[in-house]
Amino acid sequence: MRKKYKTQKEWKEKNKDRCAEYNRKSNLKINYGISLEEYNNILNKQNGGCALCGMTQEESLKIDGRHLCVDHCHNTGINRGILCSNCNRGLGLLKDNVDIFKNAIEYLEKQS
Repeated sequence: MRKKYKTQKEWKEKNKDRCAEYNRKSNLKINYGISLEEYNNILNKQNGGCALCGMTQEESLKIDGRHLCVDHCHNTGINRGILCSNCNRGLGLLKDNVDIFKNAIEYLEKQS
């Protein structure tokens, strides 16, 4: 027999893990068109970490409580890979512009 809950809020409190997994799966499907299995396959191809810095899912969850991000092109919607939140923000802050990245590399090399 199923346990009855008085409110949806009560059910959510008792089933936080199930809700979190459902929300994560929904978010991946709605926002990026991929399943959790596809996400995990991409992550495995990247040796289990951020495509740029290598931070693992476990490290990301420990540091900022977030799963690694699906990086995608905002113009085409094409998924490019999985990044930690810092690397993902870095790409966005530099406007996904290769020339700006080249300038940043030159700048950093001159400063070293």
